[in-house]
Amino acid sequence: MQTIPFTKEQYENLIKLAYLGEWMINSVRIDDTETAFDELLGHVLSHAKGMGHDRYVEYDKQLEKYFPSEKLEEELHDYIEDYNNETFWDELAGRLAERDLVKEYGMEKVERMSFDERTEAEHPLIDKYYDEFERNGVDRIVIADGE
Repeated sequence: MQTIPFTKEQYENLIKLAYLGEWMINSVRIDDTETAFDELLGHVLSHAKGMGHDRYVEYDKQLEKYFPSEKLEEELHDYIEDYNNETFWDELAGRLAERDLVKEYGMEKVERMSFDERTEAEHPLIDKYYDEFERNGVDRIVIADGE
């Protein structure tokens, strides 16, 4: 078996990456079925104490499993918030631009566009929404009654 040596700092970053990756994959899942990512995070966490990072781990004796500690979750909260904030604006601008593109050209024509054609048509729309969101956030977004 091959081993991968880590410095204490590298192992700390591995713990954080494993937690963030597992969080991204599982935070939107509805079922509680354990995944390979849960297992991998647990395995990484199981070695934390030996690497001097026991503050990042809690062990549940009843379940016989390692879990991220509240300390780890607190330290990574800002990364998650930054990610959520950025993806929110990206998704909103992209989906509104796609909606506008379909309104302008029709679904069939949009579906026949090449990737480059679609990107070229969407880019000004996305820019328009980014400019709007940068100036006004969500203040001017309203849901229209009816069509």
